[in-house]
Amino acid sequence: PLFDSPMSRVIEEMCRNRFADRAGSLISHAVQHGFKPDLSYYRRIIDDCVGRNDAISAATILKRFLRMYRNEHIDIAPDGECFAVVLQSLFGSRKNSSGRGLLNSFLDLHATKIITFSSSEVTDVLEKVFRACKSASTTAHLLNRLETMYDEGITNIPLTTAFYYRTMMTAESEKSIQTIFCRLLERYKAKGDERLRPDTPSFYRYISTFVGRKCSAEDAAKAKKALELMIEMYESDKSDSAKPDEACFRKVIMAYIEVGDDDSLECANGLIAEMERIEIYDTEYATRNLLRAYAKSEGGYRSKAEEVFARMMSSYENGNEDAKPSNPATFSWLMETIVSEEGEDAAVRVLDLWKEMECLDIKADSIHTYNHVLSACSKGKLEDESVRLRALKFIVDLLNKRQRNEQISGSAVAHMMSYGHLLRVLKKLFPDEANEDRRNKLIQTAFNSCCNDGLLSAANLNAYREAAPPHALGLDRNSEPKKEWSRNVAY
Repeated sequence: PLFDSPMSRVIEEMCRNRFADRAGSLISHAVQHGFKPDLSYYRRIIDDCVGRNDAISAATILKRFLRMYRNEHIDIAPDGECFAVVLQSLFGSRKNSSGRGLLNSFLDLHATKIITFSSSEVTDVLEKVFRACKSASTTAHLLNRLETMYDEGITNIPLTTAFYYRTMMTAESEKSIQTIFCRLLERYKAKGDERLRPDTPSFYRYISTFVGRKCSAEDAAKAKKALELMIEMYESDKSDSAKPDEACFRKVIMAYIEVGDDDSLECANGLIAEMERIEIYDTEYATRNLLRAYAKSEGGYRSKAEEVFARMMSSYENGNEDAKPSNPATFSWLMETIVSEEGEDAAVRVLDLWKEMECLDIKADSIHTYNHVLSACSKGKLEDESVRLRALKFIVDLLNKRQRNEQISGSAVAHMMSYGHLLRVLKKLFPDEANEDRRNKLIQTAFNSCCNDGLLSAANLNAYREAAPPHALGLDRNSEPKKEWSRNVAY
C-alpha cells in the first residue's frame, strides 16, 4: 500500500525536477492500486506546469483528473480553483482554442451538475477568464453563452457589469463596444439588478468610442448624451460605482474643443462648470486646453477665457488644491487671448497674470509667455506710473536672464520677435529726451543680448539703429555687424 506522506514527497520531488507529466501518470497508476489522492496532489502538479508556462500540460493533467472522477476511479472532483488556474494560463498564453474547449467543459459540468460548483466558485472562474482573455471572439462567445444560460434558467449565476466591461475591453471595433454597452444598459433597465449597473470604467469605454482625432459635432453630442446619463444615474442614488470622474468629462470636453466652433466651445465651457457643480474638479488639463482653443480662434473670446480662468482660480482659492494651476501654458494661452483683442487694459491685465504666476511659483518655460507680456506692454496703455514700473521691472528681469544665459525654450523666430517687442516697449517707457540715457543703456543691453544669442536679423539691426545712436550700440555708423551675431537668424 502507498501512504500519503511518501507519495507527497515523491510528487514534490518530481515537480521540482520538472517531471510534472510523469507525476500525473504516477498518480493514475497509484489509483489502480488503491491510492486515494486529494486535491492538493493535482493542485501541486497543475501549479508546477503553470509556473513553467506550460499551459497545455496543465490542461492535460486537469482533463486526466476529470476523466478519472467521471469514470469513478476517484471520488474527489476538480474544484473551481483548478479550472481557474488552468484557464487563466491558457488564455494568458493565447492558447485560445484549448481555453475555449476547457471553458465549455466547465460550463457543461456546471449546467448538468455533474460537478456541483458553488455560485462564488463559478463567478470567480468566469471573472478570472474575462480578465485573462485577450481574444474578442472568445469573450463575446462567453458573454453570449452566459446570457443564454441565464435567460433559459440553466444557471442561476448572475451576470455582472464586469463581464460586459471585459468584453468591451477586448472588442476590436467601436461599433462592437457600443453594442455591448447598450446590451448592458438594456438589461440593467429591464431587470433593475444592481450587479448590472453600468459603472465608471464601462461608461468611459463607451464614451471613448465617440471621441477621436476627427471628432464631429454629432459624435461629441453622443458622447455628451452618455455623460449626461451617467450624471443622472449617479445623482439618482449617489452610487460611487458609476460616479462620473475627471477622465470621462475630459473625453467629452476635448471632443467639443476638437470640433472648435462657437457652440462646441460653449458646451466645453458648460461641462467644466458642471464638473464643479457635482464636486469633480478639473486638474487644469481641460481648462488649459479650452483656453488654448479660445486663443487660437478668431477673437472675441476674451470674456469667456477670463470666465474659465476665474472659475479655476476661485476653486483653488476656496481650498481645492486639485484646481491649483501649475502649468505656465495655462497663463500663456489666456495672455494670448487678451493680447489678440488689443484692449486698453491689456498691459495691466497681462502684468497681473505675470504677478500671479510669480506668486504661485510658476516658472515661465517658453519665450512665447514673455512675448505675450512684451506685446501687451507695447500695445496697451502705460500711462500710470505704477504700471510703467512693473513693465520696466519685467524687462530688466528678462534682460538679466538673457545676460546670465538662462535657457528659455522656444523657436529662433520667437526669440527674434522678443527682441523686437522689447525695443518697442523701451521706446514707449522712455519717450522723451529727459530719459534718453536710461533708455539707451537698456537698449544697449538688449542689443548686446540679441547679438550674443545670434539673433540679430536685418530687421532687428535697423530697428535698433533707429532707436539709439551708434555709440550707444557700440557700433560705428557705417560698420557692419559680425556674422556670428546673426548665426541663429531663422530668416
